[in-house]
Amino acid sequence: MRTIILIAVSLALVATANASEPLGLPSTDLALTVTDSPDPVGVSPLGDLTYTATVTNLGSEAARGVALRIPLGGAFQTHTPSAVLSAGCVFEWSDPTVVACSYALLAPGASVTAVVHTTVMDNAPALLEAGVSTVIAENPDPVPANNSVTVTTRVIPTVGMAGCSGWPEGDSGTTPAPCPARRIGPHDVTTLVDYALEGITATAGVDFVAASGTLTFLPGVDEMWLPIAYIGDTIPEGDEAYVVRLASRGAMVVPEEGPRWINDDDPWPAEAELAHGFMRRSDLAPRAASTGVDFMRVTGEPGSSYEVVVDEVSGDAEPIWVAGGIYQQLDESVGTGSARSLRWITDWQQTAPSWVYVGSTGCAGGCGADDRYRLRFYETTLTGGVAAEQPSVLVLQNPRDEPVKVRVRYHLAPNDGFGTEIAPRASLVKTLPAGPRLVTVGHDAPYGTLVGKIVSIDPETGFVSESILAPRPR
Repeated sequence: MRTIILIAVSLALVATANASEPLGLPSTDLALTVTDSPDPVGVSPLGDLTYTATVTNLGSEAARGVALRIPLGGAFQTHTPSAVLSAGCVFEWSDPTVVACSYALLAPGASVTAVVHTTVMDNAPALLEAGVSTVIAENPDPVPANNSVTVTTRVIPTVGMAGCSGWPEGDSGTTPAPCPARRIGPHDVTTLVDYALEGITATAGVDFVAASGTLTFLPGVDEMWLPIAYIGDTIPEGDEAYVVRLASRGAMVVPEEGPRWINDDDPWPAEAELAHGFMRRSDLAPRAASTGVDFMRVTGEPGSSYEVVVDEVSGDAEPIWVAGGIYQQLDESVGTGSARSLRWITDWQQTAPSWVYVGSTGCAGGCGADDRYRLRFYETTLTGGVAAEQPSVLVLQNPRDEPVKVRVRYHLAPNDGFGTEIAPRASLVKTLPAGPRLVTVGHDAPYGTLVGKIVSIDPETGFVSESILAPRPR
């Protein structure tokens, strides 16, 4: 009788243990967490959204054949091929909106992380649900409740300004220059956007009417116009810049990529007509209708290149600046604040002059006769001849540490030739077409820096001749 009772008790204990897990035996317990950042998020171009999924094995047994799936927001999100920055993860072939990650083994207490970068599209709803992320393993997991996660991200509108530069200022009164602010993303909410006009080189109350306020985008409204107006005058002062500052409560704001310009429609009296070898020493004192900016004009040949050098700066004129007008490929000066070089290549069919401006940010608006500088102007075009009917090769050498843009003309027909870039400390070798007698090379290197020649070979005698490409002498 005692033996039967002991056997019964033992069987009961085994049955109780098997009802959950074998007592003392190891098991796998995978826990999944998925976070989104930022939350809330805007929409493209400010809709960058990152998911970070972490799988941790909380059990005492290694997990084998771990499979993680992270579904994205379907048609409301997009991604690049390099969006997944984690080993072992790819986009599924059958469903490119799902990230699939696989791990052969995950030891007890170990974790793995998958990071996915996406962009929220402007058709996304106010609540973006990425679907249910799941993780499973080949061996059983006694706690399946922590194997899945659903992530929902709040999407807010994105507001930015349209490109509206180019309105002329007019000669008197005010000229309306309206420009819209546009909202993209969820439209079923009210969005408040504060705006203010801020002068850069333009001055509020002088060049444009000061304006600030709040735009209220009601549900369904995606565009509102700002009351921008320019103040006209007859003073030639160059195009002037301002910017529209936006700030929003409940929306992402696209920052201005650059200034907006008030087009100066008043003719400038050119102080000088620049020609090769021109040199002058001058000051930045206001003259006539100018405001401390000197204005010069240069008429160039198509496909040719030029350089303006400004140096010997004195007084408060440092930092000096020099800028260019139309028909210039390169209109940013280079150098220090006391010596600047402006270089450019004219286009293939130049029909109008270019303009050169010299001014200072040191004495801006208050320049006087003691704020002086020297200006020199050169044509930098290389010119050379080609022997008649002989095969010829163009050789150009760039000795600089920066690339050089070149525009080569054969002068056989309008727009003939080619444009390219020569790498730093490299050469260009180009076979010339039959027929040209003159070759010119416009470039954006300093005067006398780019060197070249034309090599011709007489097919009958094998005699080799060279024609050096050179700029006009100073």
